[in-house]
Amino acid sequence: MMIRTLLCFYLLLFGCGILHAQQKADQVIEPIVAKMEWYQAKKKPATLFVHFDKNIYAPGEYVWFTAYLLASQARAGTHHTLAVALLRNDDSAALTDHKFVMSDGLGFGHLQLPDTLRAGNYSLVAFTNALWNGKPETYFIQPVTIKTQSQSIFTATLKLAEKTAAGDSATLAFKASAKDIRTLASFTEVSYSLGGVQKKVKTDMYGTALFKVPLAQTDTSINRLRLKAVFRNETKQMQIRLPVANEEPRLNFFPEGGSVVANTAGTIGWEARDAYGQPIAISGVLFRNNNVVDTIQTNGYGMGRFSIRPKEGEQYHVKLFRSGVLSGHYALPAVAPQPLSLSVPKAVCNDTLLFYTEAPLRGVYYALVHDYTGLFFSFVVDMSASSTRRFRVPLDKMPRGVQALTIVDEKGRPLAERLFFAHYNRRAQVEIATDKTQYKTREEVKLDISLNDPSADSVNGFVSVACVQESRIDLEKMTDIESYVYLDGELNHTAFKRSLMHATDESLQHWEDLLLIKGWRRYTWQDLAETTASDTVQTFSELTFAGNITSKKKITKPIDISLVSNESADVFTTDGSGRFVLAPERLVSEPGRKLFLTVGGKNQLDYTVKLEDPYQTVVRKLCKIVEYNDAEAFVTEKNSETLVLKRSEGAEVLAEVTVQTSKRKDAFLDMIRPGRNLCGDYVCLTGVLNCVNHHTGTMPVKGRVYRMPPDGSTHKKYLGCLLDMPAEKDKNPLTAIPGIYTAKEFYKIDYSQLAPTETALQTTIFWDYAVPVQKGKPASLKFLTSDIEGRFRIVIQGVTSKGVIHEEQVFSVVK
Repeated sequence: MMIRTLLCFYLLLFGCGILHAQQKADQVIEPIVAKMEWYQAKKKPATLFVHFDKNIYAPGEYVWFTAYLLASQARAGTHHTLAVALLRNDDSAALTDHKFVMSDGLGFGHLQLPDTLRAGNYSLVAFTNALWNGKPETYFIQPVTIKTQSQSIFTATLKLAEKTAAGDSATLAFKASAKDIRTLASFTEVSYSLGGVQKKVKTDMYGTALFKVPLAQTDTSINRLRLKAVFRNETKQMQIRLPVANEEPRLNFFPEGGSVVANTAGTIGWEARDAYGQPIAISGVLFRNNNVVDTIQTNGYGMGRFSIRPKEGEQYHVKLFRSGVLSGHYALPAVAPQPLSLSVPKAVCNDTLLFYTEAPLRGVYYALVHDYTGLFFSFVVDMSASSTRRFRVPLDKMPRGVQALTIVDEKGRPLAERLFFAHYNRRAQVEIATDKTQYKTREEVKLDISLNDPSADSVNGFVSVACVQESRIDLEKMTDIESYVYLDGELNHTAFKRSLMHATDESLQHWEDLLLIKGWRRYTWQDLAETTASDTVQTFSELTFAGNITSKKKITKPIDISLVSNESADVFTTDGSGRFVLAPERLVSEPGRKLFLTVGGKNQLDYTVKLEDPYQTVVRKLCKIVEYNDAEAFVTEKNSETLVLKRSEGAEVLAEVTVQTSKRKDAFLDMIRPGRNLCGDYVCLTGVLNCVNHHTGTMPVKGRVYRMPPDGSTHKKYLGCLLDMPAEKDKNPLTAIPGIYTAKEFYKIDYSQLAPTETALQTTIFWDYAVPVQKGKPASLKFLTSDIEGRFRIVIQGVTSKGVIHEEQVFSVVK
């Protein structure tokens, strides 16, 4: 009886203690969890990724792509339209944009680049119809380069020759060289502009010119010099970034955990960038109270780390080695009497996170494992009995990716934080196998794609597959879905190393540096703490096509309008004032097909139909806020030949055609390319209607029988184009409007459709989207090489039940 009484007493005593501790923990953690839920509604963005077939194009070429909507505040079904626009980096001009059908978070399509594009750096920008608070919920940017195939008569070189010691001016050297060795590019006209100042110079008889530009007023916003050179009616345009008045490197220091804690050993990450914000490799000396402590350095990505054990009151700073001498004075954060420090030996972990805490001030703290938008779990960090402790945290309940460990005090105030990457080893692996490593031109390639995940019984998904001439992929501008989801989506933008998901020692160390240094990101605890319930009020809206009808007479009753395509005519009615809204499903059409609006009835020409394209409005806004990533923008020497395709980098583009038009000025004639009618139909030189191997030809004749794509083995009578209607008095009742295109199949090269003398110069020799993949069941694909020799790269990107995947493979083609 006595034993039972004592047992009940001890259970009551210690049970109350446990209950009290739990209640205390709940009081600290529950308000934080509530703020995380609000913060998710306020900050959690959607993730849109677009896989483009390559990133180096020629004018007139096709661009193939697949879009993946990976996360969204709204349901995936609300994203029904994808817009893709081409922006010119030099002046942020929007050159073309197209709309495509999107369904269940996926969008597929292709677009043809204007054949009038000049060589240079551009960006393909994609976004959807879904708006949050009046802005696109998400958008994606892919840097691309446009290179020309035109054979120029001269080459231009521009370089920064020297900068004066005082830093008040810079000398630039320009050189024009004629391609014909018997000719000198003498007296070439050169004009350049910097900021609002424009000047002109002429080269000497050898094509050389030296000129000085002032630097006193330059900064990173007005230091881009633009130059235009004209020789024998041929123009070259170039630009170069000039040094700025203050060129001192910029250093940032990132103590592990967030603070330099007194009497505690700690790791300090540091980052070096130049005046343009580009990472630089540099060495320096660490000082403590003006005494040398150590020599430190950053790597090629501008990142480094060192360790210190400071005492309260000590001061640390860094001097840099520049031109053989120590210069500058960069102070570290002040040594703080922080109650707790945090150390994570390996932030890139698999199923367990190991961390150490050291608490000069004993007490009870709380650890939260979260992603700022939700708490995975929490536990007590009891430092009452010991000043140092080690913790092993199982991560089996957490998703793969970048997460945060934050330690707070009993008032919920953050004391230390560290980012880590969970389940690095749980990568959904995809294997690419070709039947050969070397092929002949016009030979069949057999490709198998397999999913291999030892940790899962079944894995499935779908991928997009591109096979492209390797020289048409700039690795500096290459964007892969894994890096985009796990790095760009979570850490501040930086020069990421490629193939970080492959577990090499170099990749793992780069990951560790990123998590230590780039962990100070868009999600911040201060921002979280200031979030309130009112921040969750978000408004969802969609981009809609709205228009109206105008006339000389006031419109007082509904009017019938016909939406005309080559296949059909759809009739709808405006309201009493002539206004109307077009549902997106009405605008869906085959790629390249034109849509037109016309007023019904006898007096068609008395009315004008106007339709607003809301996507163009968004494109113009994006032009002002998009940050262009031009790696070569910081090169101090430019050569015009870098933007000229080599003979081995050929492409099938439209030939130059001289078109003579009548005096009648149809409003929509500029939408029609040479050799096509209003519906976009044409007959290629081998007699195939809308041939997949040729992109232009002659206009088809109504009633004539033509061979049909894709292989030309079937024949069909052409019924004509509904849009070929006669104009009246130099007017036309049709108003051209943009369509929303469905996906078009990428037809592989059919050599039976080529003339004997024709060569196949496709640089993208294969493209496919939504290819199903499953563990244990390889997906088998076949395609033919073209007449281009050299290396070709297969790029696979997609989504699976275990996460996103990306893999590449290379093979060569010979005669």
